[in-house]
Amino acid sequence: YGIKTAERFGYEIAAAGGLVVSGLAHGIDTAGARGALKAGGRVLGVLGTAIDVVYPAENRDIFRRVTERGALISEYPPGAVTRPGNFPVRNRILSGLSVGVTVIEAPEKSGALITAARALEQGRDVFAVPGNVDAPSCVGSNGLLKEGAEAVTSGLEIIAGYLPRFPDKLKNITGLSLKEVSLKASESPESRELLVADVKTRPRKKEIDKRESADYIDIAAYRRELSEKEGKVFDALTSPEMQVDDITAACGLKAGEVLSALTLLEIKGLVKQSAGKRFTLIK
Repeated sequence: YGIKTAERFGYEIAAAGGLVVSGLAHGIDTAGARGALKAGGRVLGVLGTAIDVVYPAENRDIFRRVTERGALISEYPPGAVTRPGNFPVRNRILSGLSVGVTVIEAPEKSGALITAARALEQGRDVFAVPGNVDAPSCVGSNGLLKEGAEAVTSGLEIIAGYLPRFPDKLKNITGLSLKEVSLKASESPESRELLVADVKTRPRKKEIDKRESADYIDIAAYRRELSEKEGKVFDALTSPEMQVDDITAACGLKAGEVLSALTLLEIKGLVKQSAGKRFTLIK
């Protein structure tokens, strides 16, 4: 159930233009990546091993295909010894690089639950797939639903929630109008009206690779798209080439939170990093 569901979710998310971030572990991680690759989409693999280690070994072909369609990243240099503790630690990177984390299936004690916890700390969305109430493999994921995670039964449901936020990056492949998709992604009548209005009025983003050459960038429009922590770091970047310690002192966040936010701001094309881990806001 978990393998089939993960592959379908990966396929649907990638087909709609989403980027699948996976730990490429045996089982559900690999299935989600495989589905995304089948759809011709992109995958970002975040490894808990050195960058030159294929683990599990049977994933060699998946690793190769991911490098062709996306990227493999690791905080461990070539030749580093693989330790069991590496895998739960790397989960903070998985969640930090994502706008949302989906738990397909998870027992009571699971690495997926660690990722969900990191996601909540980082201000990310958390989704969970309902599972068999009698299955030990679903105890953790069903528990997330009781704690407030959003229940989803398809990758397209997840995409629907982000269509208004990323209209230039995601494709509506549901057959519904954008307004209908927005209504389905909303829970209350009040938020439905706000969401539909937001789709009509929100400024469309320029492509990241055009930002530095543009004559004018509406920084305020980009600022409104950021999470709370990203916004604090964004606002703290008042001088060119600021160091992490200075940014941390200015925004009042923990160093790990600042680094996570800086990574996301770099990915969004709002911040550039120079030698010595110095960061500058791109205007």
